[in-house]
Amino acid sequence: MLACMTKREPTTPLGVRVPEPFLARLDALAEALSTSWRKVTRSDVARAAMEHGIEPLEAEARERRGR
Repeated sequence: MLACMTKREPTTPLGVRVPEPFLARLDALAEALSTSWRKVTRSDVARAAMEHGIEPLEAEARERRGR
């Protein structure tokens, strides 16, 4: 799933307002999924969440932390 964060397909800017608790979840995922060689951005996580859903991303982050 993280592989979609590195794809550079043509995109269109999208400005959205999101509730603070959801934004906090995105930021927590960005931090949890970042590595020493690749900083995952809020935009990366937002794109992945829109494509796959946030719950699978959170499960992946929990799995990575458990390694």
